[in-house]
Amino acid sequence: MSLYLEPATYDELREIAHRERTKMHVLLLQAVDQFLKGRTTPPKRYPLLSLLSRG
Repeated sequence: MSLYLEPATYDELREIAHRERTKMHVLLLQAVDQFLKGRTTPPKRYPLLSLLSRG
Protein backbone atom coordinates (compact mmCIF):
# COMPACT_ATOMS: atom_id res chain seq x y z
CA MET A 1 0.00 0.00 0.00
CA SER A 2 1.21 3.48 -0.79
CA LEU A 3 0.34 6.61 1.10
CA TYR A 4 0.55 10.11 -0.31
CA LEU A 5 1.05 12.89 2.20
CA GLU A 6 1.09 16.59 1.46
CA PRO A 7 4.65 17.91 1.74
CA ALA A 8 3.92 19.88 4.92
CA THR A 9 2.33 16.82 6.55
CA TYR A 10 5.25 14.63 5.50
CA ASP A 11 7.74 17.14 6.92
CA GLU A 12 5.87 17.33 10.23
CA LEU A 13 5.70 13.56 10.53
CA ARG A 14 9.41 13.29 9.74
CA GLU A 15 10.23 15.87 12.41
CA ILE A 16 8.12 14.06 15.02
CA ALA A 17 9.78 10.75 14.16
CA HIS A 18 13.22 12.34 14.49
CA ARG A 19 12.32 14.00 17.79
CA GLU A 20 10.94 10.73 19.20
CA ARG A 21 13.81 8.72 17.73
CA THR A 22 11.52 6.35 15.86
CA LYS A 23 10.50 5.66 12.29
CA MET A 24 7.69 7.32 10.40
CA HIS A 25 6.30 3.86 9.68
CA VAL A 26 5.86 3.21 13.42
CA LEU A 27 4.01 6.51 13.89
CA LEU A 28 1.68 5.68 10.99
CA LEU A 29 0.94 2.22 12.44
CA GLN A 30 0.14 3.83 15.79
CA ALA A 31 -2.24 6.22 14.04
CA VAL A 32 -4.01 3.39 12.20
CA ASP A 33 -4.33 1.40 15.44
CA GLN A 34 -5.89 4.41 17.17
CA PHE A 35 -8.24 5.02 14.24
CA LEU A 36 -9.46 1.42 14.24
CA LYS A 37 -9.99 1.40 18.01
CA GLY A 38 -12.30 4.38 17.65
CA ARG A 39 -14.34 2.72 14.90
CA THR A 40 -15.21 -0.61 16.52
CA THR A 41 -17.80 -1.51 19.15
CA PRO A 42 -16.64 -2.70 21.58
CA PRO A 43 -13.13 -1.35 21.05
CA LYS A 44 -10.73 -4.05 19.91
CA ARG A 45 -6.99 -4.23 20.05
CA TYR A 46 -5.30 -3.98 16.66
CA PRO A 47 -1.68 -4.96 17.28
CA LEU A 48 -0.19 -3.66 14.05
CA LEU A 49 3.00 -2.75 15.86
CA SER A 50 3.49 -6.37 16.91
CA LEU A 51 4.01 -7.18 13.23
CA LEU A 52 7.25 -5.22 13.31
CA SER A 53 8.76 -7.52 15.93
CA ARG A 54 8.17 -10.67 13.88
CA GLY A 55 11.17 -11.99 12.02
